[in-house]
Amino acid sequence: MNNDSLNKHQYQYDVCFSFSGNERGYVQNVANLLKNSGVRIFYDEFAEAGLWGKDLYEHFANIYSKSSRYCVIFISKSYSERLWTNHERRNAQERAFRENSEYILPARFDNTEIPGLRDTIGYIDLKKKTPEEFAYLIIEKIVCPVKVSYFPVNPNVLYSELEANSSYEKNVVCSIASQIFESLKMTTLEERRLLYDVFLNGCPGEFPDNIHINAKYIQKIAGFSLKKY
Repeated sequence: MNNDSLNKHQYQYDVCFSFSGNERGYVQNVANLLKNSGVRIFYDEFAEAGLWGKDLYEHFANIYSKSSRYCVIFISKSYSERLWTNHERRNAQERAFRENSEYILPARFDNTEIPGLRDTIGYIDLKKKTPEEFAYLIIEKIVCPVKVSYFPVNPNVLYSELEANSSYEKNVVCSIASQIFESLKMTTLEERRLLYDVFLNGCPGEFPDNIHINAKYIQKIAGFSLKKY
């Protein structure tokens, strides 16, 4: 079955990374850029708590053969020599063979040959790509849809607008914003429109405990009757 015909949301991750620790500096920059863009990525340092106590041999087999929509393999001499990377690669190749799909996305630091990876498979030459350029290529490949009812993992735009710089400030902002987000998910579209108009046009003098606004005015700009509210 072709990957493009599958429901993208059935996977836990949009993409997983398989790489040698020798290339972590480059790979981590790419991973951070993807995470900040809202891509669901499996990268070991982002999953430390989740990996703690797990049987990693079994867990990684599941990640690389079932849980991700795509797998980026960062090829290098070091990659070909590591036991763990070979374990990840074999599981990824088993998935690609089973589904006959473009699951594995090779990216090369050098020309090291990798067992089972044919020379005819298109790859990205990382010597010619900055981490930023490669991250954008991954996003383009994934073609991330506009997410609906989605709270970003790292709401960096919100942090910037509220000038939340420290870890404590960011945690407070994220906690409050996520609570508001979860509450809004229980409202209808019409109710959310009404709340938006109230906050946009209400008097901010006693915000947020008491917002003053003329009922007839809000009825006019909202475009529907307030009787049921």
